[in-house]
Amino acid sequence: EGALPAPVVSGARSAPATSEQQRLWLLQRRDPASRAYSVNQVFRVDGPVDTTALRRALRSLVARHAALRTSFGTGPAGLEQTVGEPYDPWHEPGSRQTW
Repeated sequence: EGALPAPVVSGARSAPATSEQQRLWLLQRRDPASRAYSVNQVFRVDGPVDTTALRRALRSLVARHAALRTSFGTGPAGLEQTVGEPYDPWHEPGSRQTW
């Protein structure tokens, strides 16, 4: 049961940004405070949480979906997208981690 195994891909990979990525990047550069394309979710959980399982699930999610590891920057050919290595997105509950 559960999701199929994610394909294993290692090493950072760069490619030119798509036209839609370029458009969104330019909009964000014009108005850095805009949250128009940010999607935030908050979940209230009543009862105990298996934080070990939750952390494992988050790591798996980041490993499976390259979009969660993609960053943007300018290079010799213009705007580039770079897919980074999987990472652990976990922050302890109640920590004052800022993004």
